[in-house]
Amino acid sequence: MTPPTRKPTNGSKKKSRSTSPMDECPESSVSVFTFNVAPNSDVMQCIFDIASRDQVSVTVISATGKINKVTLKSSTNGEPDLMLHGPLTLVSLTGSYLYNNRYTLHPGATPPLSLSFGINLSTIGGKVFCGVVGGRVIAGENVKITVSTYTNPNILKYSAEGQEDGGNDNNDNENHKNNNFGDD
Repeated sequence: MTPPTRKPTNGSKKKSRSTSPMDECPESSVSVFTFNVAPNSDVMQCIFDIASRDQVSVTVISATGKINKVTLKSSTNGEPDLMLHGPLTLVSLTGSYLYNNRYTLHPGATPPLSLSFGINLSTIGGKVFCGVVGGRVIAGENVKITVSTYTNPNILKYSAEGQEDGGNDNNDNENHKNNNFGDD
């Protein structure tokens, strides 16, 4: 038995192709690379130097190695920043730097936060410190950073298919309590 054949259509019954905001975006380019940070160099300055030299935005993908010294921002106003001296193991470094703060913000998308990088470190004894970088991050041994560089970033908002957006574009930071690892 032969399967039934389909009738050719004249094109008038074609489904309309949905358009995406990405269809309207200027061309972007993305590169990923890994670099080593020399001992006693500032990790953050290395990231900013890449952005400035190549005129690109930068997102940290991964980071490993030892840190000699780091300054963490205070979580409340009026308290001094916390300076930690190593050796500390760099567990993670996260954040993005938008070169010259140039980006395309599409309707419904949340603007990026002001410059901030999160960092997680551990001591030899296993004590963990988490926070926002508040100054220099001085490299120790074997610091390796993987970054993504890009031009013309587009900030879009996507909702899962079939889900309505509750209208809450804000981060739910109020719902998260800060952990104080310094009291252990």
